Amino acid sequence: MAAGKRVALVTGGTRGIGAAIVRGLASEGFAVAISGRTESSVREAVGRFRKEGIPAAGRAADARREEEQKALIAWVASDFSRLDVLVNNAGIGEFDSVEKLSPEIGSATWSRPTSAAPTTRSTTPRP
Repeated sequence: MAAGKRVALVTGGTRGIGAAIVRGLASEGFAVAISGRTESSVREAVGRFRKEGIPAAGRAADARREEEQKALIAWVASDFSRLDVLVNNAGIGEFDSVEKLSPEIGSATWSRPTSAAPTTRSTTPRP
């Protein structure tokens, strides 16, 4: 799929900062793979990117689940034959208005390990 292009994977690439990163990488000539938490969010984002002329491809993968991150990396390796850049943009947390979030939820969210760890481990060669 990459046909000699450098390949970037942007986790959380379906919207917001992740989508902006996808656009920037594509403008620099990268083939871009994205992930998002749900099939529908990934499908919608890929459709938007393709309408913009960005030939992105994507797969649903929950950043909190290491097995899904391993499958994501395996998919990139299979479909793109390489991975040059990994952008760990996916976030995890409790999402609601500030008024509705309790201090306990905030503490639990901040004390969690970062979502970057499972993806990074999946791309790092092991002895």
